[in-house]
Amino acid sequence: MKRDIWLILALTLVFAVTGGAPYFHPDGLVDEAVTALDHQGRTGFFWYPGFIIYLNAAVYGPLRLLCRLFGGPGDWDALGDVLAALPGLSFNTPGHLVTVAFAFLGALAAYLVVR
Repeated sequence: MKRDIWLILALTLVFAVTGGAPYFHPDGLVDEAVTALDHQGRTGFFWYPGFIIYLNAAVYGPLRLLCRLFGGPGDWDALGDVLAALPGLSFNTPGHLVTVAFAFLGALAAYLVVR
């Protein structure tokens, strides 16, 4: 039985990391998170619950702060260029990892409810 959950979680992680459904989902909320950071928490986007938007903002805010503290650029386009300069990363990578975490936790929660 424990082997089942590890297999499900491993498949979820493989699909997420290799560009499965969470990666190509059209509802990426990184832009809304950036808007929330630029507008004192107001996203102007109300199609989804705000938790995932603010969770993305909680990831991108410290990235921007670290970039500024170490003399890097302060605007979002330049931060995207910094992330893109690192091998295998893009501006959307941190948001993708938030989505991967939710997919991983969702699979775990569904397994625990059903078992």
